[in-house]
Amino acid sequence: MTDPTETPGRLARKATRGKDEATPLILISGMTLLIAAFVAVIVAIGLALYFLV
Repeated sequence: MTDPTETPGRLARKATRGKDEATPLILISGMTLLIAAFVAVIVAIGLALYFLV
C-alpha cells in the first residue's frame, strides 16, 4: 500500500511506470475525481439555468 504522505508527483511517476501494486488504485482515484468534477460543473450549469431562466 502507498504511504499517505506521498507527493502527487511521486504518485504520478508510480502510475506512469505501472509496476507498483498501487497503480490501479491511483488511476481509478484520478479518474473518479475527474469525472466528479465534470459532473459537478454540469449540475451547477443545469441548476443555474433552471433557477435563472
